Amino acid sequence: MNSNPARSMQPIPPAKWMQELPMFVPGRRLVDIIMPGTHDAGSYAITPKSEPSEDASTVMKIGGFMGSAAVQFWSQSQSCNLATQFAQGVRYFDLRVWRKILANGQKEFWLYHTFLSAPLRAELSQLKTQLTQSGKEIVILDVSLSGVNLTGEDHQALLKELQTLPPIATTSLGPTSIVQQFWDAGTNVIVLYKDAWNNLGPDAATHVWDRVANLRSKWFNRQKFDDLHDDLIAELQQQPVGQPSQQLWVAQAVLTPDTDMIAKGVLGTGYYKSLAQIAHDINPKVAELIDKVVGGHLAGHRPNIVMVDFFDVGGIADLCIRANAR
Repeated sequence: MNSNPARSMQPIPPAKWMQELPMFVPGRRLVDIIMPGTHDAGSYAITPKSEPSEDASTVMKIGGFMGSAAVQFWSQSQSCNLATQFAQGVRYFDLRVWRKILANGQKEFWLYHTFLSAPLRAELSQLKTQLTQSGKEIVILDVSLSGVNLTGEDHQALLKELQTLPPIATTSLGPTSIVQQFWDAGTNVIVLYKDAWNNLGPDAATHVWDRVANLRSKWFNRQKFDDLHDDLIAELQQQPVGQPSQQLWVAQAVLTPDTDMIAKGVLGTGYYKSLAQIAHDINPKVAELIDKVVGGHLAGHRPNIVMVDFFDVGGIADLCIRANAR
């Protein structure tokens, strides 16, 4: 007889999974919910012809990579837009935003990962539709803004665009608030702001969560899975910084290509040829590790947010959703 409720339950609709687990989710603190997350969530639309940002690495700007498939292979970290990621269960979005200045002097915000991917406004509009249809699902937007000669007005303009989404959770709530409190307040969008939090203006005091205070997300900067595996185990087995379980915390289950890995991949002499290939290799291994921890077969704290490249590879989203019933 199978006593594991996560394995014996009926399929869980991913677009409304928080609401479809009424025995497990509403009464738990947000920091105790296991959520799938996407690394560089907005990079899905990068193509070989995508425009480089100013922080594109030298190896991508020279060496014949511009306009080649290498641009897409080494910059695209997801395969679908934010709305589709949400519909498939993702609840944490790592959003890198680039402030672009047009030829006429107007400014636009674009999602990017080294290269520009998609206009932020259109992405938020589609995500808003999904959020409205879903009802009460909670999403976390971990936002950072980059660009040349940024001003306080740029940060404030970005916040204004983010506020076009359904009601943003105020700072009266926090990581230790239970999910039902967010539902009772009628808010289901959380904005964590990575840069220049103090430059956002008066609305930031109540509508933006201070990323430093509310999130722990350690970047391991590993190029081999064995090293990443050891780092993830150490992260899962240690107490969070400060008071235990007071912060949202992200397990960054991604490898970070360095210049040598990218160059060898492009030349065909390396093991990995793209970020997608890396994800196909390591995501199933990450899923196996998380499953062991959640199932009690490996010592460690249950994860809060599991962030990966190409979330739709390796069953990460379904595993995280079902783990909340274990």
